[in-house]
Amino acid sequence: MTSITTTSQGVAGSAWRVRLIGLAIALICAAPLGIALWLTPSVSGEGTHEQLGLPPCSTLMFTGWPCPTCGWTTTFALTMHGRPLEAVLVQPAGALMSFGCIAAFFGGLYMLWTGISLWPMVSGWFTRSSLLWPAVIVLLSWAYKAALVKGVL
Repeated sequence: MTSITTTSQGVAGSAWRVRLIGLAIALICAAPLGIALWLTPSVSGEGTHEQLGLPPCSTLMFTGWPCPTCGWTTTFALTMHGRPLEAVLVQPAGALMSFGCIAAFFGGLYMLWTGISLWPMVSGWFTRSSLLWPAVIVLLSWAYKAALVKGVL
């Protein structure tokens, strides 16, 4: 018969599982943050992605209207260059995403370092009603960005 050793984290070994999850979260978040740090934010508020060899936004080119994520690469670059207020002014939803990505990066590092899961703290954030808010924020930010592109603001 084998015995299972328990720790303050639960079953022995679960801390290593948490550490691996933390590493994965940190690495996944580090990729866009690192790329954004390398990019130069576009002065116009869109088009920063073209520095990655990507074509200009076809939605904006063909319709004259921005896509829902128009300006997100620029907001990430602005945030990583220490200009968070400008990031919010370029595209609020993209700025919130960049701030969330930074928070998740440091949360992943915390989990990697300590072996303590942050899931008990954040699990309450994921309810049916809370899943509607990101969509509302993206739609409102899209309307804001469209007003900027069309010169209304």
